[in-house]
Amino acid sequence: WIRQSILQALAEQSRIVRLPLNKVGLSNKILKAYQQLEQEFEREPSDE
Repeated sequence: WIRQSILQALAEQSRIVRLPLNKVGLSNKILKAYQQLEQEFEREPSDE
């Protein structure tokens, strides 16, 4: 629970505009998927 509290505080403090934690998590998930596709296909993924 200590690690979770630290990560939550970092997520809240690290942005100029505060985002809800569920949006931060969603943003991180999208970024990971983008990076995985980029690595797999050796190019930037399209919007489709």
